Amino acid sequence: MIVGDWLPPGALKNRGQGTATATVETALWAAAGGDVEALKNLLQLDEPVRARAGAMLARLPDAMRATYASPEHLVAAFTTKAIPLGDAQLVWQHQLTPDEAVACVFMKNPDASLATDAAAPLPIESREEALQRASRPRPEKTPPMAPPNQKTIATYLSLRRTDEGWRLVVPMSAVVKMEKEVGGLK
Repeated sequence: MIVGDWLPPGALKNRGQGTATATVETALWAAAGGDVEALKNLLQLDEPVRARAGAMLARLPDAMRATYASPEHLVAAFTTKAIPLGDAQLVWQHQLTPDEAVACVFMKNPDASLATDAAAPLPIESREEALQRASRPRPEKTPPMAPPNQKTIATYLSLRRTDEGWRLVVPMSAVVKMEKEVGGLK
């Protein structure tokens, strides 16, 4: 996957986990193809995240719980369902340390309606106000982020090198979002 190139789902490949960029493309390939098992093997759930996902799994109805072998499997299934089947673009990727990286991926949502895409108005400000806003210090390691847009979804990924290769680090916010989607559990 080359930074800046839009790839349709059929052009994505299983590139393995040898680099952070290869892992991002492999994850998109797995999600686009509905390969929950492959995506599960790319996920890194740190202990607090794994515990919360495990608790959510335990609260699922028996028939639903039997579908998921582990918290990683549950997260992979929800992730696969959440990724739109449109074109994807690696916007940027930055290696923070030899074992940590971050990336931004844009994904086109082919189901988004053109009629619902209302552009947010730009703030009205003087040149001086704009320069002052731009010069405000940003916290270290805060990547630039795109504004919300129903046709293109921006996803910010953290990656970590492990003994098995690079993995996507699942944030706690992903499990919280899953809990909200499922709603009241048994």
